[in-house]
Amino acid sequence: MILKKIAFLILISLISLKGNPKEEIVNGLINEGQKLAYNFEIDKALKTFDTLIKKYPEDARGYHYKSVVYLWYYLGNGEEKNFDNFIKYSEIALTKLEDYLDDNPSDRLALLLTGSNYGYRAIAFGKANKYLNMIWASQKSNSFLERTIDLYPDSYDAYLGLGLFKFALSQVPSSFKWALNMIGFDANRDKGLLYLETAAEKGFRSKVEAEYYLSQIYADFIFDFDKASKLLNSLNQRFPENILFQYSAAVLLIKQRNLDQATLLLKRILKNKDNSFRQIFAFSNFLLGDINFRKNKFSEAVDYYSLFINSKTPPDYKGIAAYRQALSLYFIDGKEKSKQSFRLTEKGNSSIDDDSYAERKGEEYLKFDITTNTAKMIRYYNYFHDNKLQLAADSLSLLLSADLTPEENAEVNLYLAEISVAQGDFEKAYSFASTTINSRIKNENWLYPFACYYAAYSKFKQGDSIKASELLEKAEDYNDFDYKSKLTSLIGLLKAKI
Repeated sequence: MILKKIAFLILISLISLKGNPKEEIVNGLINEGQKLAYNFEIDKALKTFDTLIKKYPEDARGYHYKSVVYLWYYLGNGEEKNFDNFIKYSEIALTKLEDYLDDNPSDRLALLLTGSNYGYRAIAFGKANKYLNMIWASQKSNSFLERTIDLYPDSYDAYLGLGLFKFALSQVPSSFKWALNMIGFDANRDKGLLYLETAAEKGFRSKVEAEYYLSQIYADFIFDFDKASKLLNSLNQRFPENILFQYSAAVLLIKQRNLDQATLLLKRILKNKDNSFRQIFAFSNFLLGDINFRKNKFSEAVDYYSLFINSKTPPDYKGIAAYRQALSLYFIDGKEKSKQSFRLTEKGNSSIDDDSYAERKGEEYLKFDITTNTAKMIRYYNYFHDNKLQLAADSLSLLLSADLTPEENAEVNLYLAEISVAQGDFEKAYSFASTTINSRIKNENWLYPFACYYAAYSKFKQGDSIKASELLEKAEDYNDFDYKSKLTSLIGLLKAKI
């Protein structure tokens, strides 16, 4: 009898070790499909999820993960057929998941997948400008994911969607926050960041996406380029064929003023022959235009900007591309050659800081000539973006002795303040910024609040938090100027440190 019991226990142990055969197959196919998708082997990823669907047609997971692949396609090229395919497989997945939840309302995986899929729908609807659908999907996603972590706090994949929404909504202007509260959204920047960091560190299925989104937040909102670089380097090492990760790394390198390395990455992207992600190719041309513009290689810049402006992509950043192309043409051949590009500055997306600025300046330079000193200032400031800090500082300092207008003088001093901050000379930075603050500024209203910020930052670094806070208040009190959203982020970060 004892021997029979022992034999039975051994048999149970062997069965337990073997596990659930279906789950092993499903998870194996999901792992394979996700890895292929993250490495931009999209067709292979789709075939893998087709295999899962064919083998287990009643299982929602195959449809869910296949829908996500089509979402990547849609975000990469904007083609309606990919949006339609995403919606098709998303709806099949949600139908199966919600039917299952009717009988199993607390199932961990079903809650998580349902919340995640609604989150992806919100992203797709936002891209398609279907804002009512986006809000509805966001509410549904938030509800399911909140329930998931309420019941299962260690469901770390759920923190990705919640973190993204909380952080993104925290960037909404304060005048609209009341509306978010009315529909039950908790716009909390710090909690959103914490949730994303949790998903990036502890997530399973969501880990890669969380790392990517976190890298973008570090780069664009927190301005912690080291953390962003660490994440992107890791992603590119693990998924060397993912051109989105490569492109994002190139963007970061430009922010770090490492233009040569960025150029290598962007040219590598453009060697890719897969037209499924033409928006990435278009923006790679835009960035190569920017790099050549910053290197004062204006002929090359014109060519790359033309490729971007003429691409069949949304208007985002086409205004600033046209503006810098116009400046390049102006520097090469004079005003007449640049007029058409200056006219194109109105074709951008005016809700984007760069395009809004470009439209204003384009209109100005169609009416008035660019002065010799302004032309020099633009070229000299380009040295800063090419990481030639001392050359930029010396050249702009020499320009101060020229016959500058009050506005030109204010702008040169602001650039010198920015360069001095980058060099760690906060005494000089404060002096230059103070000159801009005390200048008579008529048209370039953005100079004053940015000067207040650099002066505040310099005082903070010198240990004078009281003066820094006073200067930040002045910057915050200022309204209606270019690049306000960028300055708002910078001010928020500095206030948190103070």
